[in-house]
Parts: sequence; C-alpha cells; structure tokens
Amino acid sequence: MGIAINPLENRAAERTQAAGLVRLMRNFEAKGYEMSVNAKGELWGIRRGNGYQAARNMIRGKKAYYSRDYFRQVGALIMEKTSLRVVDTAA
Repeated sequence: MGIAINPLENRAAERTQAAGLVRLMRNFEAKGYEMSVNAKGELWGIRRGNGYQAARNMIRGKKAYYSRDYFRQVGALIMEKTSLRVVDTAA
C-alpha cells in the first residue's frame, strides 16, 4: 500500500519551520542578500554593494570605500579632511 506524498501539495509541509526558513532565505536572496546557515543553525546574510554605484560618489581604497564628504584622495593616499591623517591607499 504505497502512498505517494507530494511535498509541494501537502499543506502541513508548508507550515514546518524548514519550509518557513526556505521561504525567508528566498525572500532575502530576492532582495540581493547572500544567505547561509552556519553550523549552529543561525542565519547569516551579506548584502554586497554594487561597485558602480559606490565608485561614483566614493573613493575606492584597498580596505574599503570612503565617502568624499569626509575623505580626500591625494595621489595614491586617502586622507581624512579634518586631520589630514592617512587612512588607506587608493586601489
């Protein structure tokens, strides 16, 4: 007496925590996040910036992007505007 259960049509399977977790991850991935689950079962998400948008109004350094409002690029150096302290080198 083999009964085939289709999990896509089973309403009880749609209400499980695993199904809810999959829906949550897919919603975040649709918004541009990279989602993963670590060994403890915790969700982790990273949203990567678009390099083109960041490059228009930001200074690209080797460590990070820097706002032109607070930093300036002098040659290959990126410096704070207020203290002229070198924070990074340009990429």
